[in-house]
Amino acid sequence: MNYEKEYYSNGNVQYDAAKELLTLIPTNPRSLLDIGCGSGKVSHLIYQKVSPKQMLSIDVSQAMLEEVEHRYPSSPIEFRHSDIAQFSSDEVYDVIISNSSFQWFKDYDASLNTIKRCLAPNGRVIIQTPYRQIWCPEVTQLMKVFFSAKYPSLNDEFRLPCMHLESDLAYQNMFEGYGFAVENLYTKAFTYHFSATEFKQFFMSGAYKVYTHKDSYTSELPTSFEHDLLQYLEQEIKEGQVYNVTIHRLLTSLKK
Repeated sequence: MNYEKEYYSNGNVQYDAAKELLTLIPTNPRSLLDIGCGSGKVSHLIYQKVSPKQMLSIDVSQAMLEEVEHRYPSSPIEFRHSDIAQFSSDEVYDVIISNSSFQWFKDYDASLNTIKRCLAPNGRVIIQTPYRQIWCPEVTQLMKVFFSAKYPSLNDEFRLPCMHLESDLAYQNMFEGYGFAVENLYTKAFTYHFSATEFKQFFMSGAYKVYTHKDSYTSELPTSFEHDLLQYLEQEIKEGQVYNVTIHRLLTSLKK
């Protein structure tokens, strides 16, 4: 599976979450910084709806940015290979956004301090992130059955490789601890009724990355793990069946 090449088609729940994110973003900002742009699909949705005069989108994955170049060769958005923790700019931004990328930050101290430094005096930081360790109960149950059948020892070794705090208060305390004022913060359960094809796309857009990530386990994954997981999904996800899925997400608007 090529995660980066398939993300544009598979990332439907992230795109759906971005529509909710849009309700928090001020329109017509002078400048906008988009952190974790992925394949560029959400970036262009935001550009079209918000109409920033200047927009920079960054991502840590060069492969993702190659997808952007392939799909949007004449984009009005500037795309750059960068980690927000090491991001440097003389520019300050009226709006800084992170849609479905905040949980993957590697250095929160450096990242949040960079965001604060790059935020204009009256600017806004808008974040959408999945939260809770059991961020999607249906995926947790699916993987529990897989581990029991194929790799029972790995079930106890698994840890989320990304940050999912358990409550809105935990996030509020985190943001306030870095000197942000929380203007708006709420949680929302996104509920879907997926076909088999839609459920596979959903799983491959995020859960696959989580469960095949080397940092998710305390020991090295068997070489057959990815193959066995994909085979399991093909066997267990049946055409004609409806898959009811709930994803827990947190959204917030911050200012200095």
